[in-house]
This record gives sequence, structure tokens and C-alpha cells, in this order.
Amino acid sequence: MISKQTGLGELLSELLPDHSRRLVLPVLNDEGQDAHTWGDAIAALLKNRQVTFTVAQEIRDAMATKWTWAMAATQLLESLGSPATARHHLEARA
Repeated sequence: MISKQTGLGELLSELLPDHSRRLVLPVLNDEGQDAHTWGDAIAALLKNRQVTFTVAQEIRDAMATKWTWAMAATQLLESLGSPATARHHLEARA
């Protein structure tokens, strides 16, 4: 489970909307309401652990085909400098 206000939560909601409905939760900055919402969601996931683990594996597999560590590193390096710098760093590690 992850907060809707995080970058990963936003990414999961965008790329895997069906799965994200159960796993990406809002944070309303109302401690009582947030605790109730998250507690109910945790209880629902724990009721059927096998399905929960299967969904987690499906998410992991789907994300692995869309995002790799190399892609994330390239994006980071490109944001810090030129694309040539990013390619150089990745090629040096290969």
C-alpha cells in the first residue's frame, strides 16, 4: 500500500489503474479518517493473502516491463546533465 500523494502512487495509478484502486490510498491529513481508511484497506488485504501476493507479483512484473533501474538512472542523469553524460555513465557500468 502506498499514499496517493507520492510519486510512486501517482505512477501506479496512471500505469496500472485496476491494481492501484486497492493499493494506492489517499491521505487527507485527518489522522482519524486516514487511520480508519488505511486500517480498513489493510484488513481487506490480509483477509486473502494469496490474492494480495498474486496482485503484488502482477504489479512487479508489469512495472518491470515498463521501468528498469537503467531507465531510472538514465532519466536521473539526463536531468542532471546532458544525455551524453547519462549514456557514458551507463555504458561504463555495463
